[in-house]
Amino acid sequence: MATVNVTTTTADTFKAMAHPLRIRMLELISGTPMTASMLATTLGESTGSTSYHLRQLERHGLIREDEERGTRRERWWKAVGPQAISAEVLRGDPTSARILGESVIGRWNREVERFYNAVVADTLPRDVAEASGLRRARLHLTTAEMGQFGDELMELLERWHAAPGHTDPARPGVMPVIAQFAVFPEMEEES
Repeated sequence: MATVNVTTTTADTFKAMAHPLRIRMLELISGTPMTASMLATTLGESTGSTSYHLRQLERHGLIREDEERGTRRERWWKAVGPQAISAEVLRGDPTSARILGESVIGRWNREVERFYNAVVADTLPRDVAEASGLRRARLHLTTAEMGQFGDELMELLERWHAAPGHTDPARPGVMPVIAQFAVFPEMEEES
């Protein structure tokens, strides 16, 4: 199996991520390199605030300067790669886990709901709707198979993320696309 360029999140990097503004900034620059000014405009924050949070993300190895862009006055930032947070790290800091979970899971649910509503209302261009989709499969896997399946999905995500042009918003005909997946055991519903 190929080595995947995934940033393994430690307790320190996890704490750095567990801030709603940093989570959103990291999400934005994971798809497109951006400057502090661009982030400030997009998020309705001051440049000083976004600069501070960018330094924190850099300090913890979650982002790095995109040296192919910008000037001495203008620094562009890009994500290091997909993030992998272990169960051990989540259990080690329940407060940060709750903050991160509420933000990420809440955003995930809202994104899926907006997509679903746009398809139902027929406000999404038909070709885009047909190329998109929500897919789900129920499998019966051992713990080892579940781990292998998740690793293979991460390899696919990393390969597409690393390909030239897939993080370039100026490329003709592109649109921001969110790729989300989860691999976990089916949990019984609470009554």
